[in-house]
Amino acid sequence: MDSDSNRQKLYIAVVDDEKDIVGLFRDALSQIDGCTVFGFTDPKDALKHFIANHQHYNLILTDFRMSELNGIELIRKVNEIKPSIKALLMSAFECKIYEEKYHKRILAKANSFKRSAR
Repeated sequence: MDSDSNRQKLYIAVVDDEKDIVGLFRDALSQIDGCTVFGFTDPKDALKHFIANHQHYNLILTDFRMSELNGIELIRKVNEIKPSIKALLMSAFECKIYEEKYHKRILAKANSFKRSAR
């Protein structure tokens, strides 16, 4: 048996209402050997895809502020389906406020990072 067959495949969803951010993360993460990355600009589409493919997913990387379904709500729904899923919440806004309110760590999207993605 070769080492490639022993390596765990990673399935990651990147969810952000900004197309450029999704593309940036998808492109970067796709460079990792064994990583399959799905990008979504609509969190409802991401949830539908997750429901249909939850057994494969390892990580959800999602923006906090999105219309109709925010990142916290998305993570809660995903956790109901697969409690073992890892999730990373991102925000371009003040993270400390959200961290205290939701008791979660949030990855800050710096404005300069967002500008470089365009």
